[in-house]
Amino acid sequence: MFNFGIKEKIKKMMGIKSSFVKVYEQNVKGRDFVVGDLHGCVDLFYILLEQIKFDPLIDRVFSVGDLIDRGPNSLEAIELLKKDWFFSVMGNHEYFLLRHIINPNQSKPYDDLWLKGVKSNPLKWKEFCEEWCPVLSKLPAVIMVGEGGKQFNVVHAEIYDDKEMLTDRMIKKWGFFDPKKAYFRTIEGRVIYREYSRNGVVKRLHHPTKMSVTYCGHSIVPYPLRIGKMVYVDTGAFMPYIEEEEEEVCADFGSLSIVDTYKRKIYSINKNSKKIEEIKEPEKLT
Repeated sequence: MFNFGIKEKIKKMMGIKSSFVKVYEQNVKGRDFVVGDLHGCVDLFYILLEQIKFDPLIDRVFSVGDLIDRGPNSLEAIELLKKDWFFSVMGNHEYFLLRHIINPNQSKPYDDLWLKGVKSNPLKWKEFCEEWCPVLSKLPAVIMVGEGGKQFNVVHAEIYDDKEMLTDRMIKKWGFFDPKKAYFRTIEGRVIYREYSRNGVVKRLHHPTKMSVTYCGHSIVPYPLRIGKMVYVDTGAFMPYIEEEEEEVCADFGSLSIVDTYKRKIYSINKNSKKIEEIKEPEKLT
C-alpha cells in the first residue's frame, strides 16, 4: 500500500471548500477548448488539435475527465496532465484509479488491462503510484474559466443543488446543501440526462442568468447535446475500439468531440472514418 498522506488529504478535502474548485482567468491571448471523455483516444485528440490549428503557446484545453480506460492509449492520455496547456477535472475513472492506488486490496480500477504492464514490475508500479497519486488527488471537481458573459464551467458528470437553483457563486464557494453529495454527483451523477432521456424535459436546476454554460461528459450522447446550462460532449470516443463481436454495431458510432468555447463550435472525429465534422454548439433544449 502506498500512503503518501493522500488518505488524510482526501478526508480533509471533503471539508475544504476550495479543494473542489479550480478557477482560471480568461484567456486574453489565445483560445480555450473543452474536450470530451478521451478514454485513451490520444491519436484522435491530436488529429483534432491539428485541425483546429491549436497553438500550445497561447491556447488551452480543458478536459471533462475520464482520460483513461476503455480506449487504446491510457498511459499516453494520463501524461497529458503534465502539459502546461492541458487541465482536467476529476472523472470517475480517475477516481477509481486513485482509490486503487491508495487501497489496492480493497478497490479495483475500472480497467486493469492497461495497467498490467506497469503492475507486473513492482518497481515500476511503485514509481507509477508515487508519481500519479499526488497528481490525481489534486484534480478539482469543477473548473471555472473567465468571468461575466464569457465564463464557462467544466465538470465531469453533472452539478446541481438539492434545495435551490444553482449559481456560479454557489459553485465557487461550494455552498451546497449537501457538499459531499454534490462532490460525488460531479463524478458519477446522471440524474439530469436520464430525466431528459425519459421525459424530454427536466426540472430547472440552474439559475437562468446567474450560472454559466457548463460542459460535461460521463453520459454518452450520439451528438453534443445541451440541456439547460449543461452541454454534454462525451460522444463515445472509445466505442469503435470495443471487442470485435460488437464492432459491427459500434464501428460508425462513437467520436471524440472538442469545443471552441469562443466560437461555440464543436469538432468531432470518428476512429474509422477519420472525417472531422464541424457543428455549432447546440441550442438550449429546456
